[in-house]
This record gives sequence, C-alpha cells and structure tokens, in this order.
Amino acid sequence: LGLGARALGESDSLGDDETITLVCSLMDDLLEQDGAVQPAQVSPIADYALAAAASTSLELEPRRAALHLCACLVGTRRRAVVKQKLLPAMLARLFEVCSSGGIGAPDDDDDDESKVYKMAAQVFETVAELVPSK
Repeated sequence: LGLGARALGESDSLGDDETITLVCSLMDDLLEQDGAVQPAQVSPIADYALAAAASTSLELEPRRAALHLCACLVGTRRRAVVKQKLLPAMLARLFEVCSSGGIGAPDDDDDDESKVYKMAAQVFETVAELVPSK
C-alpha cells in the first residue's frame, strides 16, 4: 500500500488515464479485503478518487473507475467515512460531477450508463442507501 499511498499523496498530479484506472482498481481490491486499508488511509483515497472523478481532462474510463472506488469506499468503509466527516465534501464533489453533465444536453450514441454524471448519481444513491441519515 506504500506505493499507492505515495501516488495518492501527490495531489498535484493524478497521473495519466491508465495509471488512474489501475490505482482505482487496486484500491478497490484492497478495500474489499479486511484490514488491508486502515481508517487513516480512507481520507487520501477519497480525495484521490473524487479529484479523478471531477477531472474533466480525463477520459471516461478513469473517471468511471474513480466513481466506482467512491462507491466501494462508502460500501466497505462507511464508518470511517462518517467518523472522519468526509461525507459533506464527498457529496459536494459528487454534486459537481452530477451537474457537469449538462441538463438537457443532447444524448450521444453512448448508452446512458456510460455517462459520468449518471454514475455520480448512482454513487449518491449508494450513499443514501448505506449511510445512516443522522
């Protein structure tokens, strides 16, 4: 996790599309394992995933991988997310991604689920289902 943590700590540069997709996939796999990610590591992972998801300079696939990582983070480490008070910032960033889709924009030939803003809305739904309202 050391190399991944260093990559996550470099907030100035997220990396190229392939690197971001790979880091998000690795972090997703680590989150699925018990004890592989400590609570202190949740905040940098969330920051990285949200920054990648909100970056309009990236291609579709790394942004989708980052949003999937956000959903996995909430699903597997919701206590740490709530305890560290990451939820307000996470919801604000997700809202930014959702609103970047352009309401009323003409649909491309891509299927609807490939749209980044629709995936962000799905992460919102995951948060609503998994995180208590208190």
